[in-house]
Amino acid sequence: MCNTGWKKVLDRCGRSQRSTAQALNVNQAELSLVMQGRAFLTPEKFDRACELLGCRPTEVYSDEVLAFMYGRTKEQARKRGLRVELEPKQQEFIETMAEREGTSKSRMVNAVLEYVMNRRDLWP
Repeated sequence: MCNTGWKKVLDRCGRSQRSTAQALNVNQAELSLVMQGRAFLTPEKFDRACELLGCRPTEVYSDEVLAFMYGRTKEQARKRGLRVELEPKQQEFIETMAEREGTSKSRMVNAVLEYVMNRRDLWP
């Protein structure tokens, strides 16, 4: 068992455990165990949760827990990365694709960009 910041993060963004569990496609009992520090989300679902809740991984777990459970260095855990605002049509596309693929929106944007970058005929 470890200390977590899940409750503080959920309270700050005004989400319930139930709505968060639904958005992450996990059952509420599992999320309750995660919040208590008795279980952990997969790396993909953890990234998705941080994105959904608008928090850094270090707001949820200590550096030591992030390194042990998710193999993240302090720099990786603290890094928030570039934020961009998508137009509504593109945002809907990314959200739909991320949900369908069971990944985070950030990972989906990266996958789309990687695809475009590998297709030289799509850009100069």
